[in-house]
Order: sequence, then structure tokens, then C-alpha cells
Amino acid sequence: MTAVVLCCRMLLASVVFSVSLARLSAVTTHPFSLQATSEVIATIAASCERCDWSVPGREAVVLQLSVDGRYSQHLVLTRGAVASEYRAQLGTLPPGSHQLSIAPDAARSASDAGEVHIDRVEVAAFDDQQPEFFWLSHAPILRARPGTVVPILGARRLGHLEDNLAGLEVTPVGPGVLP
Repeated sequence: MTAVVLCCRMLLASVVFSVSLARLSAVTTHPFSLQATSEVIATIAASCERCDWSVPGREAVVLQLSVDGRYSQHLVLTRGAVASEYRAQLGTLPPGSHQLSIAPDAARSASDAGEVHIDRVEVAAFDDQQPEFFWLSHAPILRARPGTVVPILGARRLGHLEDNLAGLEVTPVGPGVLP
């Protein structure tokens, strides 16, 4: 598959929603539609005004993510006042209309972390005709610092492990690393 075709497929798979610097004090909703059963990833560009892990009472704000009214997961905002991208794998969803809801979870958030601002929400969908579908549908969940990738290969069958290894491409980057 050429890079242009892959790029176009990924572009068609992405749906972008803009929430102009919304202050999150209540639930915000983000509708999206899928043409086929797909693995779905949400990228949420968000900030919290006073988050600072080194200051007691300001460590983080916790958001609750729900898809179609059902709990999906919590997302912990820790990166401060500058908007940062946080990715959340929403799992396999059927074709049709869906809704991602984002709500602050005051009970789990630091008491003095400040307001949350949602700059942008993007939903990327990968159907079973795209190469990402297989490995996303078998992916474990891992949190990592921005700019790092730590692959975890998980498989229940030898064939799954072989497929995962076949799709693994590692490119070292960083200071002192030769291309």
C-alpha cells in the first residue's frame, strides 16, 4: 500500500471536533459516526490551570470518559496549563452514531488543581480493512510520557504473537542515536 493511500485512509478515518477552549465544569459531548465496525482512539487536547504534581492538593484533574452512555475509563490530566494531547483507546465499536462524553470527576481530582480546558477532541477509527485494526484490537493499555513508545506484545495464541511481531517497527530517536 502506498504512503499516499495509507495517508488518505487515515485522514478519512479521523473525525475532528473542536471545543474552543471550553472550560469543563460539566459533561461535554462529542458525537461521531462510524461506517463499519472499528477500533476507536480519542485524542483529547486538554489542560488544567493549576495542575502540578509537586504541590499537594494540585496534583491532577481526573476526567471520566463514557461512550454511548456507558463508562469507558478515567483520564488523568497532569501536564499543567499548556494544552497537551492525551490518547484514550475506546475499543471496538459497531457502525452507526456514537457519543463520547467527558466529565470532571471531582471526587478523584486534586482539590486545588484548577479548571480544565478542552481545546480539541479527535476521534480516529480503524476498520478491519486497515492494518492498524488487528493490533489495536489486541493491544493492552499502557500509559507513557509524551514522546515515548513502549510496546507491549500480548497474545493468547502463537499466531497472534507472530502477527504482532511482524507489525512491529522500531525507530530509535533521541540525542546520541544514529538514524
